Amino acid sequence: MPEVTQSEIGGSINTREEPVRPVEVRRSANPAPASPRRFLAGMLLVALAIGVLSAWRGGVFSVGDDAVSYLDLSDAWRTHDWLTAANGCWSPAYPVLLAATLGVSHPSAFWEPLVIRGLNYLLYVCAMLAFAFFWREQTRSVERRAAVMGTENTLPRGSWFLLGFALFLFFAVEFIGVNLVSPDLALFACVLLAGGIMVRIKDGNLRWGLFASLGVVCAIGYLIKAIMFPLTFVFLGVAFLTAGNKRRMVPRLALALAVFVLIGAPWILMLSRAKGRFTYSDVGRLNYLWFASEGFNDYGYPFPWKPAPGEGIPVHPMRDLLSSPHVFEFRAPFRGSYPLWDDPSYWYEGAKIPIHPSQQLRAIVNALVGYTHIVGLQGGLLVGALFLMLAAGSRVRRVMKAWYLILPAVTALALYAISHGLVQNRYTAPFLPLLWGGLFAELYLLHLKENFRLLAPLSLAMAIILSLPLAVDLAYNLKQTARLVHARTFFYHYDADVADYLQKAGLHSGDSLGYLQAPEDGTNKYWARLAKMSIVADMSFQDVPAFWEADPTTRAKVLAAFRDAGVQAIVAYKAPASARSAGWQRVGGSDYYVLTGSDLALAH
Repeated sequence: MPEVTQSEIGGSINTREEPVRPVEVRRSANPAPASPRRFLAGMLLVALAIGVLSAWRGGVFSVGDDAVSYLDLSDAWRTHDWLTAANGCWSPAYPVLLAATLGVSHPSAFWEPLVIRGLNYLLYVCAMLAFAFFWREQTRSVERRAAVMGTENTLPRGSWFLLGFALFLFFAVEFIGVNLVSPDLALFACVLLAGGIMVRIKDGNLRWGLFASLGVVCAIGYLIKAIMFPLTFVFLGVAFLTAGNKRRMVPRLALALAVFVLIGAPWILMLSRAKGRFTYSDVGRLNYLWFASEGFNDYGYPFPWKPAPGEGIPVHPMRDLLSSPHVFEFRAPFRGSYPLWDDPSYWYEGAKIPIHPSQQLRAIVNALVGYTHIVGLQGGLLVGALFLMLAAGSRVRRVMKAWYLILPAVTALALYAISHGLVQNRYTAPFLPLLWGGLFAELYLLHLKENFRLLAPLSLAMAIILSLPLAVDLAYNLKQTARLVHARTFFYHYDADVADYLQKAGLHSGDSLGYLQAPEDGTNKYWARLAKMSIVADMSFQDVPAFWEADPTTRAKVLAAFRDAGVQAIVAYKAPASARSAGWQRVGGSDYYVLTGSDLALAH
C-alpha cells in the first residue's frame, strides 16, 4: 500500500519527505466480485468492442471540414511545408499523428477513412487507459482516507468501477465518438492523466518525476488543443494551493513549468514567427469573432466578417464575385483542399476585438442554454449526486474538498462559455469526468459509515442510465451494418466516388474547383482532398436554394462568376431534377452533381 503523508483528511498535505508508516486499508463487508481481475478484464473487452462499433459507425465514414483541415495539415508536415503547417487555428499534434499514420500506411483514397478511424481507435484506447489511471487514483485516495477516518467500510469496488466504466463510455463514445476525425479523444486522455496526477499530488506524493510528468502531459495537451495552454497554469496553481509547505512545492512546480515550456516553446516560436506577432494560438480570438462580434450578423463563419466600427480591416479579404446570390473567391498562398477553412486565422488577419457588452451577454446566455442541454443529458448523474448531497445533510459542504479537480473543469467550461459555439458535447467531454469523479469520490466517502449500503445500488442505477443512449446508438450501428452486409457493400464512400468522377472527367491534381454549399452538406469537402484539388470559390449555403430557383439569366451570371474565378469544375449537392438539362451530371448513386468542361464554359 502506498505511503500516506496527509496531515488531515481532505486538507493540506504534509510535505515532509521522510517515510511514513503505511495505513492499512480495511476491506468492507461488501467487497469486489470474487474474481476482480476477470471483472475488470471483462469491462475492458466490452469497452474495446464498443470502440470498434463506434469507429465503424454503421459503415458511414463522413469526414467534416475540421477533419479535412487536419488532413491537409498532415500533408504539410509530411512534405515540410512550414508555411502551411504554421497554422493559427489548428494545433499541430493531431496533424503530426495523422502524418505519421498516413506516411506509414500509404492508403488509397478509398481506404484513407478506414486508416484514419484506426488512428482514432488507438487514441480511444489511450483515453481509456488514461481514465483507468484517473479512476484508480481516485479509488486509492478514497480508501486511504477512509482508513484514516477509521471506518470499517471501503468503496463497493464492483459497482464503483462499473460507474467509472459507464462514465468513460458515456463521455468518450457518446459525447465524442471514435468515428469523429478530431483530436478530442487525445485531449481527453491528457486531461484525465493530469487529473490522476493531481490526485497523487493532493495525497502527498512530491516525487520530482510526478511533476515533470505533469509538465509533459500539459504540454502535449496544449499541442493537441490550445485550451490546455491557460489550463496548464490552472493545474499548476491548484497544485500550489494544495500544498501545506509551499516553499517545497515551488521548485517542483518550476520543474513542471520548465518542462511545459521546453516542449511547447518551439511551436509557439514557429507560429509567432509565421504570424509576425506573439501568439500561442488564434483559436480563442477567432471564436470570439465568430460568435460574440457584431460583424457576424449576416453570413457568419466561415465567411469573413463585415467589419463593424472598430473591428478592423481584413488584411486578406475574400473577393466577392457576385453580390446576389453571393459568390466568393478565396485563393491563398498556402496549399489546401478548402483554403477558407484550412487556416481561418489568415482570413481574419487585421481583425480587432472590441468588447460589445450586448453581444457578449447574448453569447453567454446562448452558452448557458447550451450547457442546460448538456446537463440534461447527464440527468442520471445529477439526480444521483443530488440524492447523496441531501442525504449528507450539513456535512454536504465537505464535497468541496474536491475543489482541486472541480476548479480546472469549471475553468475550462467557463472559457468555452465566452463563445457559445464552443459549448458542444465533444469540447466539454474531457473535463466533465474530472468534475463528476471528484464530486462522487467525496460523496461516497461521506456515506461510507452511515449509508454504505446505498452506494452499490445507486452506482448500478447511474451506470444503467448512462448506458441507455449508448445502447440505442450501438443497436442502430448494428442495424446499419446488417444492411451493408445484406447489400454486399463494405461501407459508403461517396466522397471517393466524386473524386474519381472528377479525375475521369479530365481534371488533374492541383486544379481549382467551385462548390455550391447546400445547407445539408455545408461541412463536407472531403471529396476535394481525395481528388487532390482545391475549392477556391463557393456560394454560401444560405443562397443556394435561391440559385436553383433563379431565372436562367441569373444562373448564367453565377456560373460565369465561378468560371472567371478560374475553376475547372463546380460541384453541387442535391441539385434539382431541372439541373440535368443544364449539363449537371450526377455522380453515381450519390447526391452530388458536377458541372465541367464545355457546359461550364457556355455559362459565359
